[in-house]
This record gives sequence, C-alpha cells and structure tokens, in this order.
Amino acid sequence: MLFNSIEYLLFLPCIFFCYYLLPYQRRWILLLAASYFYYLCWNFHYLWFLVGITLTGYLSALLFEKYSSAKKLILLLALFFNLGVLFTFKYLNFSISTLTSFPALNLILPIGISFYIFQSVGYLIDVYRGDRMPEKNLGIYALYVSFFPQLLAGPIGRSNQLIPQLTAKINFNYSQVVYGAQLFLWGLFKKLVIADRLKIYVDTVYASPESYQGLSIIMVAIFFTFQVYCDFSAYSDMAIGSAQMFGIQLINNFQRPFYATSISDFWRRWHISLSSWLQDYVFKPLTIATRDYGRAGLLFSVLFTNLLIGLWHGANWTFIVFGLIQGLAISAEILTKKFRKKYIYPLFPKRQEWVFNAISMFYTFSIFSFSLIFFRANSIADAKTILSRITLGWSNLFDFDFIRDALFLEEKRMMPFLIVLFLLLLVEATHLLQERQGSIRSKISNSPLFVRWSLYYTVVLAIIFLGKFGKQQFIYFQF
Repeated sequence: MLFNSIEYLLFLPCIFFCYYLLPYQRRWILLLAASYFYYLCWNFHYLWFLVGITLTGYLSALLFEKYSSAKKLILLLALFFNLGVLFTFKYLNFSISTLTSFPALNLILPIGISFYIFQSVGYLIDVYRGDRMPEKNLGIYALYVSFFPQLLAGPIGRSNQLIPQLTAKINFNYSQVVYGAQLFLWGLFKKLVIADRLKIYVDTVYASPESYQGLSIIMVAIFFTFQVYCDFSAYSDMAIGSAQMFGIQLINNFQRPFYATSISDFWRRWHISLSSWLQDYVFKPLTIATRDYGRAGLLFSVLFTNLLIGLWHGANWTFIVFGLIQGLAISAEILTKKFRKKYIYPLFPKRQEWVFNAISMFYTFSIFSFSLIFFRANSIADAKTILSRITLGWSNLFDFDFIRDALFLEEKRMMPFLIVLFLLLLVEATHLLQERQGSIRSKISNSPLFVRWSLYYTVVLAIIFLGKFGKQQFIYFQF
C-alpha cells in the first residue's frame, strides 16, 4: 500500500475519521491496528520480524528496571538480537560472497527493517542511559515501533519525542489537518511529477552505462541527485503530513540540503533523522572513547560513522564507497579549517559573502552528486565505466541535435520534459525563498481563499497531467 496508491488514499481518510470519533484514551488502539494492517498488506511473513523486534525492546527495557545490576548485559543481548536480525537479512549474503566461495542464501529483506530496528535500538539506549523511563504499556510501545506513516522509510522516530504524543489528548485542529494535507499533496507532486519522471532517464543510462558519454553522464548524475531528493523528501513529506492529520508531529527529515555550504552542513540538512541518530548513538560515544587520540580520534570517528551511513543503505561495495567519500570530504573540511579561516574567508568581505556561499553550495552539490554515482550504480565496475566516459563526446557540445539526443528529447517528448525540469527548478527556488523569507506554507495559509485553492488546483492538475503513474516504489524502500 504505497503512499502514491489509490489504496492508501482510501485507507488514510478512513482511519482519520474513525480516529477523531473515538475517545482519546482509545485512539492508540485504532492506530496500532491500522499500522499492523498496513504492514500486513506488504507481506504476512514480515509481521513476525516486527513483532519479535517489538517484544525484545519492550521486555528488555522492563528488565533494565527490574535487574539494574545486570542492565548492561541485558542491553548487549538486546542489541545483539536486534542488530543480529538486521545483519542476517541485510548483510549476511554480502559477507558470504565477500569472504567465502559459498553460494548466497535465499533471504528476502523485510521491508522497513532498517528503520524500525534503529527506532527500537534508540529507545533501548535512551532507557539504559536514564533519558526516559521504560514504557509500561506494550500497545503504546508497539505503536511507537510500528506507527504506519513512518514504518517503512522513516523518519526514524525518537522515543522522547514520539511516545508522549501517542497517549496525549489531541483535539481536532483544522489548521493542523490542512497543513498535513498540504504537505501530503506536495509530497505526491514531488514523487509523481518530478522523481518518477527523472527516473525514466536515470534508469535508462544506468542500465547500460557503456552506451553513454559526456553530457549524458553529467546530466544523469545531476538528475539522479534531484530524483533521490524528490523521491525521499516526498516520502518524508507524505509521512509527516499523514501523521500531522492525527495531530502527531514527526521529525523533519530535510532542511533544504542543496543550500548547504559544506558536506558536514549537508548532513545536518539531509536525512536528518538518520544523521542525528548516528550523531547521538555512534559518533558522540566514539569521540568520547577516542578523545585521548586528539584529531586522529576525531577523524576516525568521522570516517567510521560515515562508513556506517553507507552500509546502512545496503550491503554493496558501492554504498561503502559512497559513505567513504562523505567521510573523506568531512575529514578534509576538518583538516583545512584553520587554513580556510586564515586565507580563504578574508577574500570574501561581508558584501561578497553570497559569492563564497554560491561557490560553497556548488562544491557541496558536486561532491554529493559525484558520490551518488556509486550510490546508484549497480556495481563498482559500472561506476568505473560511468566515470571513465565523462570526458568523452564533448566535441559536439554546441550541436542541438547532439544535445537533444543526449537528453532523450525526441520532438514529441521535449516540451513535457522541459516543463518537468522547470517545475523542479521551481521547487528548489521555493525552498530557497522559504529559507530567506520565512515559511512559504504559512504565507499560503494566510492568503485569500481564492489564492489558496488556485494553488491547490494547480498542483493537482500538474499531478494529473504531468505525473508518472503506475505505483512506482520509493527508493528508500529497498533500505
């Protein structure tokens, strides 16, 4: 039941109306039933993994309180189970193929497992540290792990932020519901009109990279960067919007990442729920453990954390290289910080700061787009093929027919594709305006009725006439 499916567009309103008809003390039961039904729609067998992870987290946290002298051992056993399940289904085949000559096992990765295991592990560490008390109500904890808007691809929730909302008395708030619906519609637009349109071009090139060169390679690298952003931020918008309709706030997962001025700044804006999770539960403990080693300890923590980011996305050398590039770029920023402060920053006085920011944004976007070549490639060999062909075929750069062929713009498809590209640029310009002048959405909400509904109808018409339909899955479902 994809967010961009008719089934979900029927499922969500049904749960919404029932939710506000129930007394608030019983609403969690409806949401829990809806969440388990939602997960069952994917595969009945996946449910046992969700139940197992839920019971392990719930019981382990209660045991911390009952056997405080042994809570470290209990935590280690719980983490071993959680991460062991994740390793078995996500990384075992990769380990076997890398280290041995044995054939791969026939294991199917349960959808959403990386997200709800990280959510469960975060809860266990919070309780272990004393940052929160263990949740006594099994149903509430089960809902925390399985809440359907965020179950399959996040945002990864935090126990202190999400669990209290699940039992709070939430009154119907028209403004919140409208905000949630707006966010869901905007996510649907980004998914169907932009991400899935760009997917056609990207998939074609990556299916046979040896057939393309020069401009085609550059364009596909740029297109995939926007595709993965629009696809994943669309899912996050639709998840946050769905939860908002029930009065529940989820973590914002994106904060205009393409206006980041460094890779470290980029990861404070991109997939925030994952990067902040790793910051709190991996990077900070590592920096404390390695503080006696000074800068070497810090650089090790950076590289290790970013390798985990790569591995979290999948068991493939392409993701490892992707994470390594991020780690090396951030390490370079750390190593050159004093040099840049002394020699580079003084070159750009206050009035020319925008020039420095523009150059920094271009650099950050270029590094990230380059790393995504490995992220998207089917293998390291394909990534090498793509990189080796970037320098080829530039002699015909000013030939219109060459450019048209490089972009697959046959005459009958040229205008719709150019419209999609324009809409993509409009999305990014809107985000930039939002960052500089305040919330665009709040301004829309305060606009006259005619203006608001004109914008809504425009987005709906764009989805109808420019959207790519056909139940295309979200990219992050595979992780």
